[in-house]
Order: sequence, then C-alpha cells, then structure tokens
Amino acid sequence: MLLAALAVLLLQTIDYMNFTIDDAFITMRVAENVAHGRGFVYNPGEFVEGYSNWLWVVLLSVPAALSAGHPAPGFGLLWAAKILSYVLALGTISLTFFLARKLLSWSDLRNVFPGVAVLALVSCAPFVLWAVSGMETMACAFFFTLAVYIVTVIFSRDTPFHAVPTGLYLSLGLALSLASLTRPEPVLHAVLVFAFLAWKLPARERRPALVYSVLPFVLIMSAFLAWRWWTYHDLLPNTFYAKTGGGIRSLVLGSKYLLAGFAAITGPLFLFLPFAPGRARDKSAAVQVMGIFIAASIIFTVYSGGDWMPGFRFLVPVAPMLLLLTVIGLHNVFLVARQAGLFSAVPQWLLAVFLFTAVFSTAFYGRTMIRGQIPTMATGLRAI
Repeated sequence: MLLAALAVLLLQTIDYMNFTIDDAFITMRVAENVAHGRGFVYNPGEFVEGYSNWLWVVLLSVPAALSAGHPAPGFGLLWAAKILSYVLALGTISLTFFLARKLLSWSDLRNVFPGVAVLALVSCAPFVLWAVSGMETMACAFFFTLAVYIVTVIFSRDTPFHAVPTGLYLSLGLALSLASLTRPEPVLHAVLVFAFLAWKLPARERRPALVYSVLPFVLIMSAFLAWRWWTYHDLLPNTFYAKTGGGIRSLVLGSKYLLAGFAAITGPLFLFLPFAPGRARDKSAAVQVMGIFIAASIIFTVYSGGDWMPGFRFLVPVAPMLLLLTVIGLHNVFLVARQAGLFSAVPQWLLAVFLFTAVFSTAFYGRTMIRGQIPTMATGLRAI
C-alpha cells in the first residue's frame, strides 16, 4: 500500500506541479518587502493587510532575504514556496500514517490500514494540488494533524492522566498557535479544541492542561493582535471585511462549496464515514477531536461563502482527518464482514486489489472537479 501510495503521489505531483494561483505571488511580494525592510505591505508605505497568511509570509521572507543582492534564477522564490509547501505535505502524510497506527493499534490489521490511510490521502486530488501550490494550505494541514496526534497521545491509555508531561500540553498550544498565525480561521478550531479538553479531561487534569495549552496560545495571539493593531490599526484581518457578510446567498454558496468539497476530497469513501466511531476503544477522544476540526472547517466554509479558487482549499487542511475517519470506517466495516465469514474464501491479494481500487477511485472524483475548474492548466512543468 505504501509503495502504491508513493507511485500515486508522484503521478499526481507531476499532474499538478504547474498549479500556481495569483495569491501566491501576492504573498511573495509581501515577503520580499519584509526581507528588504519595507514592512508587511504589498505597496511600500501603504499599510494594508493584503494577505491572510502572516506566518507563511515570515517563512518566505527568509529565502527572499538570502537571495537579496545575488542573481537568482527566474521564479526562485516561487520554487522555494513550492518546495516548502511540499515538505510540509510530506510531514502531514507521515503524521497521518503514525496517527492511523496509533488509532488502530488494538486491531490485528494495524499493519494494513495505516497504508490504506496514506494511499487515501495521496489519492486526494485537492490535497496534492495545494501541496504544490506554494501557499500556506499545507502548513495549516500539518499543524492541524499535529494537534490531533498530540490529543491522541494525551488521551491514550498508554499515558495515564497523572503522567501526562506538561510538554504535551505546551506542544498542543504551540501547534494551534502556529496554525492560527498561518490562517485566520484556525482560531475557531483552537477555541473548540480547548473547550473539548475542558469537557473531556478529568477535573484534576483540567487546570494543568488549560494552563499549559491555553495560556501560551493566549499570550502568542495577544502579542500578534497587538502587532496587528500597531501596524494596521485594526484587530481583525482585512479578509474579514472583504470576504464575509454575504447573507443568505453567501450561506447557500458556502453550502454548495462544502458539498462539492466533500465529494472531491473523499469520493465514495464518504459512505464509510458514519462507521468511524464505536470501535476505536480508548481512541474515541481522537475521533471526537477530528470531528471538532472538521465541524469548525464546515462552519467557516459555509459562513464565508466558499472560495473562488479551485481545489476546495478551505477544506484541504482537514482532508487528512476526513480521509483517516473514512478509512477507519472502512476498517470497521471490513472487520464486521470478516467476522460474518464474508471473506473466508477470498484470497488476500484480491482483498488488497479491492482496497486499492476503492481508495484510489477518490483521485478521479477530485481530478474531474479540478480539471473542470482549471481545464487549461498544463500537466507538469510547462508554461501555458
């Protein structure tokens, strides 16, 4: 399954490598201005927050500063952005694999379905599309998946609550802080996750959990808001005014975007999503927190009215959770069918072919939608 996943990832990477949206160049221009001491602005002297990915601007300002005063190849900063985005995508894929191993550690199929989860993620056309985009989407996906992994470790039976290191709570607060510095909407995700901790943890554990996770988040975000006010004289991001408040029409468009995004990301695997809860035993908290992340993205997507960009980027940061839950649901259905004797006469290689076909089919659902949105995009590294 992992070898098949690698082949699928390479094929999809080649197919979508040429994808670059104009917002990436907006970010790169701001990053170059930061690198040259002109501030977080698009036009020097005009202090308007014309971007929505502060941390990504900061990260790209590093290669922009390193190339200052040196002749750089054409699109050098774009290559840096694409490579960094792709590295974070590989990190997200790795976290998804280890998260699947942890969630299915109780199953005798724990060495099979984590590979299926990885195959499902790299078969997700929107995920790979944004992995090569050079934008901040993969950074957000990485921090989200890392936060889910940390919560899974906290609630694992292998880690009794009285022995949970404070470093885990600090790491959770830091992961959610970095996500919130990458995009505006992860603040909603963070608030819901902290509320989940307050509800789910035993009373004796709530105080250290909230102190070591919420307090760092509050301090980091307070410092960032103070900087935003000092720089732009506003607490809310510029995109809040530019992309919200559309009324009923906006909610309808957001709902359409949501449904199409679910279809593009999960394809037919969506049918297994309802079967994800119930058999995870002591891992139920992880399943619930993944549901919280997905619910927060749903709220933001519908409220904001969706997005004009191809590839359903508002849902891509939670694509690893969506697909992991569908694969867990597929695993649970598989166990029930096996216990009923349905696969007793079926050879293992045929079952492997079935799993591969069922999961790989999601790539064509997403690709059909993406190619419908951007039919003129050339495959691979070719200029249009």
